[in-house]
Amino acid sequence: MPTLLSIIIWIWSKTADIESQSSSTLLRASGVGYKTVTGIQSRSGVFLPNDAVHTAVFYWLWVPIIQEGLDTYRTYWNNHKILKSAKKVNVNGSCPNNMFLNPTSIDILAKQCYINVNPDTVNELREAYGGEEARSKAYWWVSEEFKFNADVIYENLGAPEPSLAKGWNVFKVMVAKIEELRAAGTDIGLDA
Repeated sequence: MPTLLSIIIWIWSKTADIESQSSSTLLRASGVGYKTVTGIQSRSGVFLPNDAVHTAVFYWLWVPIIQEGLDTYRTYWNNHKILKSAKKVNVNGSCPNNMFLNPTSIDILAKQCYINVNPDTVNELREAYGGEEARSKAYWWVSEEFKFNADVIYENLGAPEPSLAKGWNVFKVMVAKIEELRAAGTDIGLDA
């Protein structure tokens, strides 16, 4: 089973063109890309992927930062206007969201492509695979105990805004505080 870290590294290795071309608007806004920021820190020794504390703090801190970036990009992409061109085969001249939700506003012969799904069926399938508890657990990258301890430490630090620009500063402080607790013999939930 691949780890989140290996998945993220694989995605980064495949996203060089996307980062340099498609997300140029977002890169201009943030000034730097995710691949650049995380790669520099890994190579400089700030992030040690074989260290249990570093890996746990990475998952706890960076998954939400990366998810926020992905959500922002998805919103941007689904609402950007595709320029109208007679040479384009696909529908154009509007944004993807509008084309999906109201295809006939772009082309009178267009058809709805989405599939109506019965919410009861979705709930039944979720229950068959363990319900809401299993769904929540599938998205945990650290133990509940570690998350609780990391949240307390983070709040005691004044809850600095986690962002692409400040993430590694938060990371370094969190690692140092967690290492202090471990040195004092506190179980922070790394082994769960």
